[in-house]
Amino acid sequence: MDTVFRSVAVYLFLLVVFRISGKRSLSQITTFDFILLLIITEATQNMRLQSDQVTKAMREQARTSHEMSMAVANVSKEVLRVTNANRNHLDAADSIRAGISELRQITNRNSDGVQATLTSTSGLADRARELGEIMDSIVGNGNQKPKRRRTRKPAADERG
Repeated sequence: MDTVFRSVAVYLFLLVVFRISGKRSLSQITTFDFILLLIITEATQNMRLQSDQVTKAMREQARTSHEMSMAVANVSKEVLRVTNANRNHLDAADSIRAGISELRQITNRNSDGVQATLTSTSGLADRARELGEIMDSIVGNGNQKPKRRRTRKPAADERG
């Protein structure tokens, strides 16, 4: 379609040139005029072709530039997403560290409780052994009196 418009434009241009020069037919043109007309036409055509090529190149560059700006925008969005994800991970890591610290404190308290339980269990085991010995002496030797535990001696003012 573009070539049709160009052809019509060149035809109208030549028509105007012939009317201005006053020559009515191609046979009235000298060889110099004809060659000059061909040179002008060729130069005009080359300018139009170069103009079209420049226009196409500019359109291609604009399209490429648009694609690049879209790619940069996408990369920027991805960087923002990754940054936010890293912030979330850091917040989660801080929460985990706080939880671990709290677990250590609880573990230390439990360890202290276990130590206290072991100590009192050991004391209870000693008492149970003593009670077992007393029970054995009562049940096993029905006639014998159980071994008495040492009792404290009364003080001098209590005796007398």
